[in-house]
Amino acid sequence: MYGLSAEIARPGRYLRDLLVHRIQTGNFSEDPDDYIARLKDGIAEGATFTNIANLADNRVFSIVNRPIAGGGWLATHEDITERRRSEQQIAHMARHDTLTDLPNRILLRETLEHELKRVSRGECLAVLCLDLNQFKSVNDALGHPAGDGLGTRSAVAQRRYGALRRQGRQARHLPVLRARDEHPHESAT
Repeated sequence: MYGLSAEIARPGRYLRDLLVHRIQTGNFSEDPDDYIARLKDGIAEGATFTNIANLADNRVFSIVNRPIAGGGWLATHEDITERRRSEQQIAHMARHDTLTDLPNRILLRETLEHELKRVSRGECLAVLCLDLNQFKSVNDALGHPAGDGLGTRSAVAQRRYGALRRQGRQARHLPVLRARDEHPHESAT
């Protein structure tokens, strides 16, 4: 799980030795003494507590520490990497169009609300809406798969996405949001 050698992981070793070894193997990045102090404080409170550890190799572990009566604790380490990836994928899917992978109306609304709160007097906020004339008739005549492949994904979305600066946001239904643009006239290019 953590790549500990048999010599280091043998019974009777100090926690600090294990943590130092984990630093050497690249899967622990905290200060061992700070970690141990926080652990002791948590155990002294007598309540179960959980830490999330993000490792350098992109694995994620949930560490549940349960104090034991009379001193000590039981720590359970669970690899939750796949769960986290699934949660991130679900969160992404909730805010992006499944066909184009462009931000959807939900993310556009959230971004617009956020930027409206942040924009100050004298700053610019640009929202550009494009209308694809007759696009519905393409879908009606040729079917949604043809229309999706012809216009939304390959032609329009990719061109628009490439034309925007990094801070621009766009949604499938074609509004483009740019915040803190020093050159608002360039938003229409």
